[in-house]
Amino acid sequence: MQADHPTPTMARFQSEFVAYAAIHQNGMNRFLHLLGIPVIVVGLQALLFSLGGLYAVAAFSALASMPIFQRSFHAGFTLLGFFALLAPVAVLCVSGAPIFSGLMYSALLFVLGWAIQFLGHFFEKRHPELLDSPINILIGPLFITYEVMPFLKPFRLDRDSTTRGGMMRYPTFHLKLSSAIFCSTGTVAGLPLPTVNGTE
Repeated sequence: MQADHPTPTMARFQSEFVAYAAIHQNGMNRFLHLLGIPVIVVGLQALLFSLGGLYAVAAFSALASMPIFQRSFHAGFTLLGFFALLAPVAVLCVSGAPIFSGLMYSALLFVLGWAIQFLGHFFEKRHPELLDSPINILIGPLFITYEVMPFLKPFRLDRDSTTRGGMMRYPTFHLKLSSAIFCSTGTVAGLPLPTVNGTE
């Protein structure tokens, strides 16, 4: 689903997405985000599950997706699906554990995920811009989803946008490894996986 004539809200979302991509052009940074963002989400969902069960996880997923739904209904469902795919992993991480242990495991995952993110920006040689653009917290999961499954992206990036920070190719080994990470998800969902087109 791609809009040739985007609505104002879609144009806003596309602009925010391109701005996010502009500070995530380094292949290693993008690969580390592919690892770090799911770990952060799993840690947060595990924390919520430890405190409030599945209702808390579901409420978080719905509320966190709302700002994206306001920009793009299609992207909102994509983000909601991202949260739904990771929720079982979060539950398995803390299921059956005493509440204190569950909270500790969740916090460790959350901190580890952010450490991976900041390591990625070390390679990028640019700091995250979360304080300047809080929406980036929600664009991040969409960014890595569109990297692995670009057919889900609800807009096109023209050649100029791409050179300013649109979708760029991974180094070959990064793309192969990212494909392996998402292999089980893609196979279960019956979705095609990314192919290697070359290196940066």
